[in-house]
Amino acid sequence: MIGMSTSSLQNSSAIKIILGGPMTAWFWVLMVALGLLFPAALKIFELRGKHIHPAIAASLVLVGGLVLRVLMVKAGQLSAWMPAG
Repeated sequence: MIGMSTSSLQNSSAIKIILGGPMTAWFWVLMVALGLLFPAALKIFELRGKHIHPAIAASLVLVGGLVLRVLMVKAGQLSAWMPAG
């Protein structure tokens, strides 16, 4: 994401759609919270002795990865494509 924000105009406009545009809430809620933070919290609870099925955290990580892919593709489609040169 850092590479995209410091790259070409097309890439920086796509990342602005995700980090400050119409897809910001989707990114933070679905990808970061549901795909990263919640599975990490589940694993911490599991390490402290709570019984949590391991497939739950694994599934949430997979959902977060899928959401990231969809967001990147959708942001690329929504950003203005400008020919080089």
